[in-house]
Amino acid sequence: MRKRKKWKVMLAVLALLLVCTQPVRAAPDIPGLPTSGAEPLTPGENAAVSTAESYNDVFGEAIRVLGYIVAALGGAALGRSFPAQDPSQRLNGVLFLVSGLALVFLPSMVRWVMGV
Repeated sequence: MRKRKKWKVMLAVLALLLVCTQPVRAAPDIPGLPTSGAEPLTPGENAAVSTAESYNDVFGEAIRVLGYIVAALGGAALGRSFPAQDPSQRLNGVLFLVSGLALVFLPSMVRWVMGV
C-alpha cells in the first residue's frame, strides 16, 4: 500500500512540474549580463503563437528522446531473445523496437500532417 502512495505522489509532482514549467529568457537590457540574443516575449498577437510553438518543440524533442530509449530497449530485448529461443520474448523485443521508432518519427509526422 505504501508503494502505491509513493507512486501517486511522484506522478502528481511530475505532472505539476510538466504543467507549471515555462521557458525563461533573459532580457537583453540588463547591464553586466551577457545576452544570448533571445528577445523576451512581448504581449501581442504573436506571443501566444511563439509560446505554443516553443512548447511544441520541447515536447516533440522529449517524445523523440523517449522513442530513442524505447527503441534501444527493444533492440536489447530482441538481441537477448535469440539465444533464449523464446518467441514471446522475441515478439516483445520487436514490438518495443517498432514502437520506439514510431515515437522517434512521431513529431516529424505531426509537423508533416499539420503542414508546418
